[in-house]
Amino acid sequence: MGNVLTKGMIEHLNNSSPVAQLTGLGSRLDEGLMLSPLIWPGTTYYVDTTLSNDVGNDGKTFGEAFKTIQKAVDVVSDHDIIFVRGDIAEAVVTPALAGGVGAMYVKIIGVQAMGIPFENEWASGGVIDSNTSPCLILRSVGWHIEGFKFIVPDSAEAIRSLALNGDDLVYDGGSDNWAYRSKIIRNQFYGATGGKWGQCGIRLYGAEHEMEISGNYFSFIHQANNSGKCIHLYSSNFAVPYRHRLFGNIFLESDAQICFGRGANACLFIDNIFQGTGKTAYNNKPKLDLGSIGGGIGNIVAKNIMGGTFTAAAAEYIPAGASDDWRGNYTSQAGISKDVPQ
Repeated sequence: MGNVLTKGMIEHLNNSSPVAQLTGLGSRLDEGLMLSPLIWPGTTYYVDTTLSNDVGNDGKTFGEAFKTIQKAVDVVSDHDIIFVRGDIAEAVVTPALAGGVGAMYVKIIGVQAMGIPFENEWASGGVIDSNTSPCLILRSVGWHIEGFKFIVPDSAEAIRSLALNGDDLVYDGGSDNWAYRSKIIRNQFYGATGGKWGQCGIRLYGAEHEMEISGNYFSFIHQANNSGKCIHLYSSNFAVPYRHRLFGNIFLESDAQICFGRGANACLFIDNIFQGTGKTAYNNKPKLDLGSIGGGIGNIVAKNIMGGTFTAAAAEYIPAGASDDWRGNYTSQAGISKDVPQ
């Protein structure tokens, strides 16, 4: 069944408890910093990147933590959790699904003292000026990424999500990669570091299904030719994203924002904020593109703040097809809109 912590139990945790070590606040954990009850059916691992070495450590407490995320990722099984303390300077690759045996539904969560969000900076290799590889590559089902400030690479994406060969609608057991049902929530993707500009926040290679991308901040993702992209569907020769949920994301001072130009089916885009006019050097469009190359059906686009120009001619907001349902979005041209851009 796993471990269950009720509020009463949390109130009596002391600073020697592994859970209390997450924030260093001991019995104050119940004060809105962690949810109760806490349930995890798997094993909990701890990473502390400030360690000088982790020789002999088993990763089961912060006192015996691993030094790198990759070391923890290499030993996890289904439904395990990895708590990470300290800044990260490594490129991490999750196990591949590989015929259904790769670890699934694993959580990687950044934690810092006082529970301050986005304080765990994650840079690929830590060398920003020559940053050409992703910070994280997702290759299996249901991984959950939360609480990090990703330093977006200048020549790659911060998170790369792989789905089969880019052509398959369902997992057939024959591919190494199937990042289905991933959750990327409550992170920051920051592109202006070390004199360089980030290329892409999250890039989907293929047609992952049922992903959730929610509560993230994307800022200063910009390239010299205005080709920066916050969330990008890179390649899918046959299938398109299906039943994705993109809720409550904020896009600031960046080039293109959500770029699913190859299409999308039955996806939800709700409560996002798309900046209108940013710095004059930034293209700022398209802001939401669901069909400039391909198309799709049945997407719901609602309750978003849509800055910029909300007209078909401006091509800043592009529906996937006639069956999309766009309503209740706030635009400067039409107030609360009832339809797709006209």
